Amino acid sequence: MLSMLRSGANAFLMYLRYEGDSGYTSRGHLDRSGVASYVLANGQVDEYPLAWCIDPEQCYRAIACFFANDGARPDGIDWHKD
Repeated sequence: MLSMLRSGANAFLMYLRYEGDSGYTSRGHLDRSGVASYVLANGQVDEYPLAWCIDPEQCYRAIACFFANDGARPDGIDWHKD
């Protein structure tokens, strides 16, 4: 599973290989401090570090790669195993 959260110019990806997997999250500029808030479909607000955020266009390319490669973890993203 590949999930993208976006709030304005802030976006990040989560990649899970199977249900219950701790998975991988994207990493952007590690020197960025603070958090980005995301409102989920159920109204819940989650916050994640800005250091995890990457360019939304990079997220869209990764999503296209994910589907084109049968669900393989997309290249071109700095992934962190959580």
